[in-house]
Amino acid sequence: MKALCRLLRTNFILLILIHFTLLRLDAQDYHITFVGTGATDIVNTVKVENVNRGTDLTMNGNDVLHLVASVTGIGKEIYNSGKKVRFFPNPFEEFSRIQFELQYPGETFITIFNIAGKEIVRIKDFLSAGIQTYRIEGLDHGIYMVRIKSGSFSEGGRLVSNRSGQGAIRIQYENTKPEERKLNESGDRKGEVLMEYSAGDRLKFTGMGGQCSSVMTDVTSSDKTITFDFIPCTDGDNNIYPVIKIGDQVWMAINLKTTKYNDGTDIPMVTDDSQWAALKTPGFCWYLNEETPYKNLVGGLYNFYTVATGKLCPAGWHVPSHNDWKNLENYLIANGYNYDESVTTASNKLGKALASTAMIALVLEPSVPFTWEYSSEEGAVGNTDYPSKRNATGFSALPAGERESSFVGIGRSTIFWTSTGYTSTPGVVASWYRFLGSSWYKLAWDYGSKQAGHSVRCMKN
Repeated sequence: MKALCRLLRTNFILLILIHFTLLRLDAQDYHITFVGTGATDIVNTVKVENVNRGTDLTMNGNDVLHLVASVTGIGKEIYNSGKKVRFFPNPFEEFSRIQFELQYPGETFITIFNIAGKEIVRIKDFLSAGIQTYRIEGLDHGIYMVRIKSGSFSEGGRLVSNRSGQGAIRIQYENTKPEERKLNESGDRKGEVLMEYSAGDRLKFTGMGGQCSSVMTDVTSSDKTITFDFIPCTDGDNNIYPVIKIGDQVWMAINLKTTKYNDGTDIPMVTDDSQWAALKTPGFCWYLNEETPYKNLVGGLYNFYTVATGKLCPAGWHVPSHNDWKNLENYLIANGYNYDESVTTASNKLGKALASTAMIALVLEPSVPFTWEYSSEEGAVGNTDYPSKRNATGFSALPAGERESSFVGIGRSTIFWTSTGYTSTPGVVASWYRFLGSSWYKLAWDYGSKQAGHSVRCMKN
């Protein structure tokens, strides 16, 4: 009798553990789809960045992003978010297909595990390089993990069966038919891309549709559809800019990097330090006068005389005024973007919500990645505290530095020109700007010499 009681108690505890495991999975198990509006309703690609984890992936816009909690006992490579494995349909009733791509031929293992991490079936094939498609059938109702290993390739995903009753479990190779691949690419059958996610993580989505790009951020707590509002933003060099809507304003989501005005004429490039310091006409440069990598990393540095032409931004866009920035500031404060969520307009603590968290793959010094310099100051841009507020707007400001008589500040600060000249002090030739610093918590403002080289973010008219 005692042995029977112990057995019943053990089984009861096991059922409780399984129950709570499934609850934990469901609580952080979401599906996200993507649609477009505005200039196009087609989403070609989506880059997904987990701001808190520092991970990212790029996926087809017609695929489904599947956010999953970490599951122990099966292997971290199951949730490697940098690659893709597609299941369609998923969940399934009769059968599902799995599709993945091998860069090199080789011996390939496909293994299916149940939710407890127990291997239930494995096959081995020698495959050539290319897109592979297999059919999976016979799985009983439940949640399964699928792993593919071929040489250094190790990838996998989560598969859900709604089948009632187990059949003969089979993983069968299929020769992919052209019309079947076309059907999958058209969006009639959606693939699934997995990404690790924990409750409270902030995701940044950058969607590309036609000649437009749009940015959104979200802290996901349910299945949803992300709608990208595609608004054209192309400069005189035909650079395409991602845009982001914040309140009623639409901003560029990266810095301006044009070498031409919006009428197609060239902006003078000035590389000599003494010439730059004496300049009282339009001019621009790249940081350290090096186009690579700084053009695509942090954009150009422009003096105020270039801003004052009114031709610097793409047609239909403008360099924001001092009041435009103030309106942005007021909106963000009122909507809880201060790092401490205070909402009084006298309390500007917005730096963290506007600054990028990305560790850019650029080496400025040996083994030093490009990002905001660390600061121990509470709420500062360079501090990793208050993770839910880090780049909460998706504005993604990087520490681009500036140019006065020399280049300074990269990694520590960035300054954005406004279009508003400073006129309060007679004889002072200066203009207003906005400032973010690694050791500051504010979106600060000040005025400075019109000859200085600062970054520019354009705003839609």
